[in-house]
Amino acid sequence: MRYDSFEIGFGNPFPRLQLLSVHHFVTGLGLSESKILVIAPVLLVGDQVVRFTLFKTADVTAILNPHGGARQHCIEGRQINVLIKDPNVEERFVRVFDYPANANMEVMKVRLREFGTVLDLRRDRYAGATAGMIPCLTGQLTVRMTLNYPIPSYLQVGEHKVYIRYANQP
Repeated sequence: MRYDSFEIGFGNPFPRLQLLSVHHFVTGLGLSESKILVIAPVLLVGDQVVRFTLFKTADVTAILNPHGGARQHCIEGRQINVLIKDPNVEERFVRVFDYPANANMEVMKVRLREFGTVLDLRRDRYAGATAGMIPCLTGQLTVRMTLNYPIPSYLQVGEHKVYIRYANQP
């Protein structure tokens, strides 16, 4: 693990962003060119991710603290969702089933904080692809979080019993 690096994910922009534009974006965040050791594209299918390695670990925390997380920025004249994150923290996508559409999302967020840090929580919807089908909320949630402790497959959240699934669940 390297503690002197961070990653920036740009989603899947078309056409792909130029590395010079990415460099200008990072220096616009307050990072001077003299602090950057390496700028390396990470080869992923679909998403454009760039890893920055700096000379000092303190410079990484100076970037991650104010700018970490998902935000929208204007790069090359386009609005792009940008995710700045620490590559040493493993994120999981957790699926939650049987949580009613009218239930409070904050209660679920507080309950899941016992097992790690909740980064993003969203409800799934039925797609309105079929003619005449109205998009509606389902009882399913997708949670992006870091795990400190394993989550049991069944969890009591308020008065609701929900089913939890994620990759490599014990």
